[in-house]
Amino acid sequence: MQKNNETGLSWGMVHADYHGQGIGKLLTQFRLDLLKNMYPDKSLRIETSQHTAEFYKKMVLALRILFRMVLLKELINIV
Repeated sequence: MQKNNETGLSWGMVHADYHGQGIGKLLTQFRLDLLKNMYPDKSLRIETSQHTAEFYKKMVLALRILFRMVLLKELINIV
């Protein structure tokens, strides 16, 4: 269940013939950037399935960096 203070991603799959070409990563980054710009004050929620879970596991480092950048931005705005 999505809360009012959350925004999220779900069902962003690339056909198997195109896996390993960076398309999914590019599209996911585009979607994350879009959400960050449209809803800067909301938490991000990613809903996944057995089909996309491994992909998101591989992106964990990139997502952690993104979250740290958002947190750093918030800390700078506070000071």
